[in-house]
Amino acid sequence: MPRRFVSLKSLGGFFGGLLTGALSALLALLLTLYLLNMLGLVAISVSHRPNIQELLFWAYSNLRLSLLPFTLILLVYFRSLGRLRQRLAEPAPDIEQVNAAERWVDLSTSLFFGTGVIWTAIGMRSALLYALNGLDQATAIELGAFEILRRLVEGGILLALSTTIVGGVGGYLMRVGKNLGAGARLNRFHRTLLAADARRFDAHLAKIEDRLTEIVERLPAETAVQQTSAPAGPR
Repeated sequence: MPRRFVSLKSLGGFFGGLLTGALSALLALLLTLYLLNMLGLVAISVSHRPNIQELLFWAYSNLRLSLLPFTLILLVYFRSLGRLRQRLAEPAPDIEQVNAAERWVDLSTSLFFGTGVIWTAIGMRSALLYALNGLDQATAIELGAFEILRRLVEGGILLALSTTIVGGVGGYLMRVGKNLGAGARLNRFHRTLLAADARRFDAHLAKIEDRLTEIVERLPAETAVQQTSAPAGPR
C-alpha cells in the first residue's frame, strides 16, 4: 500500500485555518460578552488589570454598540485583504478572483466609513432627545447650561464624536493598509494585463496589415488580367 505524504503547503493551510477558526471563535465570544454587558445581562470586571478596565470603560463610554459592527467589518477587511494577496501571489492570477477580492476590500472600507457616519447620526439624535426631553424655556433657564451639557454627554454626544473619529481614521488607515499590503502587486498585475492587451492589439494590427498588403499586391495582377481578357473595341 503506497504511503501518502502530506505537503508542507497543505499542512500549513490546515493549521492556518485552524488558527483562524480559533481566533474567530474567541473574538465572537468576546463580542458576545461585550454585548451582554452593554445590555446589562452580564457584568464584566477586571479590577486586577486596571489598563484593561480603563479600556473597557472607554469603549463603553465612547463606542458602545458601534464596537460590534466596527469589529466585524475589520474582520471582513483583513480576510479580504489576505485573500487578495493570496490571489495576486499565484503564478497566473485569475482576473475575476482578483477583482472580487479587491471589491470586498473596498466595500469593507466604505462600510467602515459608513458605520462611523451612521452612528454619528444615532448619537446626535439620542443626545438631543435625551437633553430636550421635557425641557421648555423656563426649565432650561432653571437647569442651566451645565446641566443641559451633562444631559447631552449622557445622551450620546460622546458616541457621535468618537464614532466619527474612529470611522474616519480607521477608514483612511484601511486604504493605506491596502496600498501597503497589496498595492505593488496590484500595480504589477494591472501592468501585466495592459501589456497582454497591447500584445493582442499589436497582433491584430499585424494581421490586418498583412491582409492589406496581400490585397495591394494582387491588385496590379488582377488589373492586368482584366485588361488582357477584355474584348477589343471597334477602331
